[in-house]
Amino acid sequence: MSRLVLEGSWVLLEGADESNQEDIDQLDVARAALAEMGGWFSRPPPATPWGTMLIRTREGGVPIGVIDAMPLPGYPAVFNVSMFVDPEARGTGWAIDAYGVYISHIFDQGVRLVHHEVLEMNRSVRRIMRGALLEPTARLRDHGYAAGRLWDVLVYSYDRGHWDTVLAKFSGRRLGHPSPPPSPPMG
Repeated sequence: MSRLVLEGSWVLLEGADESNQEDIDQLDVARAALAEMGGWFSRPPPATPWGTMLIRTREGGVPIGVIDAMPLPGYPAVFNVSMFVDPEARGTGWAIDAYGVYISHIFDQGVRLVHHEVLEMNRSVRRIMRGALLEPTARLRDHGYAAGRLWDVLVYSYDRGHWDTVLAKFSGRRLGHPSPPPSPPMG
């Protein structure tokens, strides 16, 4: 069976397998170093062909991130989505491109609700959620420990109808980035 590949305007998303595991492992180490990501991420085996995907730039094929969707036990067709993008690639439009392609794909696969858990200290993701017309649907008090203290975890969730509203908001633009991103990092 061939690996799933999703194509964005500026990125490619590759299903995780042995050929890209080293890149995913290196990104996981970088992710663990950032307090706003909540420390080490213990990734279970993917439940679907799109459960874990490596994000690469189309130009040069540089690995810049990982996106995961895991089913929430006891909640039919609700998937927790987590994404990490190398800090050197932030602000380029690659992450938004990858997220847009991925979320559209998983809704096409029958996901009913997308669920995110975000540490309150993660201002960049909270800003993205506001841009996507989202406010937290729940707040878990003192739920996550990072950077030497407890933080609230903000829960965001949305369905296909909301996602279609977000896509319509950015119709004719690439989810907020009118021009292509710069050349990929060489790291």
